Amino acid sequence: TRSASQIVEQVRVRLARQLCAQYTSPSGYLPLISLSPKWEQAFAESIVGQGDDRSLAMQPSKLTEFVTEVRERFEQAARMNEAPVLLTSTAARPFVRQIVDRFRPQTAVMSQGEIHPRVRLKTVGSAEGQKAFAAALGVHENSVANAERSNSATQDYLLRSAEVRRINLHWLL
Repeated sequence: TRSASQIVEQVRVRLARQLCAQYTSPSGYLPLISLSPKWEQAFAESIVGQGDDRSLAMQPSKLTEFVTEVRERFEQAARMNEAPVLLTSTAARPFVRQIVDRFRPQTAVMSQGEIHPRVRLKTVGSAEGQKAFAAALGVHENSVANAERSNSATQDYLLRSAEVRRINLHWLL
């Protein structure tokens, strides 16, 4: 037998076209912020139980870090006049939705299976974290924070540095 949450997730996958249409921008693309592999793994490791008895057992400090990163990414997107959805895995979606609903109830949380194959996507960010990006570039986290705030020489420098190091920035800009 299937649990109610599994049925809900399957129905959402079948409604992919309608869900995507609901959140498509006036320019005709679906703006999204993707959950990084780091957060996907953190959620996967924190889900305990089976079926309808599944629950999230993540450390409060980790949850606070997640909330902060997601809030920062959505504020950044708002400064770019974007209203993105948060994209995550099917398994993590209900738990991510529960958390996001507490501080951003207007934010849609979709799983990768809910993205219709014909929809145009625009990645406007990732809940990756400035620390991870700064570490990959070998710079201080404040440099990344400053570069994210506006078009600047710092931003140009970081973009060139990432390109030279072949760091994928599809999630950053």
